[in-house]
Parts: sequence; structure tokens; C-alpha cells
Amino acid sequence: MDKPNTNKGPITQDTIDKGKDTADRAKDTVQSAASDTRNWANDQTDRAKDAVKSGASDAKNWASDQADRAKDAVKTGASDTRSWASDQADRAKDVARNTAEQAGQRAAETVDRGRQSAAGVLDRAADKLRQSGQRIPGGDTTTDLANRAAQGLQSTAGYLRRTDARSMASDVKESVRRHPTQALVGALVAGFLVGRAMRRQ
Repeated sequence: MDKPNTNKGPITQDTIDKGKDTADRAKDTVQSAASDTRNWANDQTDRAKDAVKSGASDAKNWASDQADRAKDAVKTGASDTRSWASDQADRAKDVARNTAEQAGQRAAETVDRGRQSAAGVLDRAADKLRQSGQRIPGGDTTTDLANRAAQGLQSTAGYLRRTDARSMASDVKESVRRHPTQALVGALVAGFLVGRAMRRQ
């Protein structure tokens, strides 16, 4: 069996030139595709970098905003706490003030209710001093002191009957402030004489 004839004739210069031209076109195509691929890859890389930067910036802005909100919340809470504490302190002061005023008023009312009784006690003590003045040792001097003390007690009884508790407290403070020594001595003498008179009766 005969072999097929593969001889196609001699390769001409035109064929060679066409082959080179085809090869050059293929090379250009490959280079163009590679360049396009690189450009596309670079573009995608730049976009990714921009996205990362933008995301990081957004994250920073979000975190900063949340931090500012937290600070504002803390400041607001602290301010509200101070306001509440101040309000509670003011209420406590008002309660204490009202309580003190009520206590003072009740004490004054109690004193006022007992003024007449106290005045009667002083009158009786003055009478006893006068009755027993002659029997107290010390002669006329002691008797004179007893009578003066009795007169002072009666004056005090009259003062109690016409003066309320608040006015008395104010008068006592003013008297002690102006004449502290005399007030102390007078109280001691009156107490001594009244005690002596009471024991003898």
C-alpha cells in the first residue's frame, strides 16, 4: 500500500510573512489581554482599598458617635443625679425646718397653757416668803430680802399672765445678754429663798 503524499510544495516567502504576521497579531492580542487584565486587577485593588478606607472611616465615625453619645448619657445621668440629690436635700431641710417649727409651736403652746398655773405657784410662793420672813434667821436684812424676793415673784407672776411664750423667750434672751451676772444672781437668790420657805412650811 502506497504512503500518502505529504509534500505540499516549497514554503514561499509569502507564507513565512503571513505566519509572522499571524504570530505578531497573536502576541499583540495576548499582550493586550494581559494589559487589560492588569488594569482590571489594579482597578479592583484600588476599589477594594477605597472600600476598606471608607469602611474604616465609617467605623471610626460610628465609634466616635457612640462614644459621644455615651459621654452625653453619663453627663446627663450625673446632672440628673446631682439635681435629684439637691432636691432631696432641699426636701430634707424643709422637713427639718417644718418639724422644728412645729415642735417650737407645740412647746410654746404647752408653755402658754401652763402660764396661769405657774403664775399661781409664784403667787403662793411669794405669800409663803412673806409669812415666813420673820422666822428666817438673819434679822431685818434677811426679812427685807425675803420681802423683795416675794415682790419679785409676784411681779414675775403678773408678767407670766400677760406675756406669751415667744415673747418671754425673747425677753429672757435680751435680759441675760444685757445683764448676765444680775440674772444669774437673781435666779440663785430667788431659788434659795423659795427653797427655804418651802421647807419651813
